[in-house]
Amino acid sequence: MELLLTNLEIRALKETLEAEIADLQMEIAAARDQRVREDMITTKELLLSVLEKLPAPVLEVA
Repeated sequence: MELLLTNLEIRALKETLEAEIADLQMEIAAARDQRVREDMITTKELLLSVLEKLPAPVLEVA
């Protein structure tokens, strides 16, 4: 599957993923339930995988 995104869309998606990953990291650290913690770790790993696959956005020069 191929997904075509504009530079602005790539940047917005990266920022969103990075924020969610950071939030998950804090939630993982605070989680007491092992099952919940494992689920959050799995989600974090999936989001990191998606983030790594995104191309670097090309800087737009006006």
